[in-house]
Amino acid sequence: MKWADEFVGTKGDLVQFMKSLVGQIQNNTLSIQAQGVSIPADRDLVYKVKYSEDEEEGEVSIKITWSKADEE
Repeated sequence: MKWADEFVGTKGDLVQFMKSLVGQIQNNTLSIQAQGVSIPADRDLVYKVKYSEDEEEGEVSIKITWSKADEE
């Protein structure tokens, strides 16, 4: 399943939001559409930052992935 939350704000709002996300990840309190997100601390995470830009828009994406193969 996929969940997504969307926000609109200024660059300052984004910075505050990102700071909040870091705290939520550290405290295991992150949720998206009321779905709790548990990022494992016992395995390697792959994290990527991507940037693209054209005449119409720019985009920065942050992606975190991990394997669930080791879960029991």
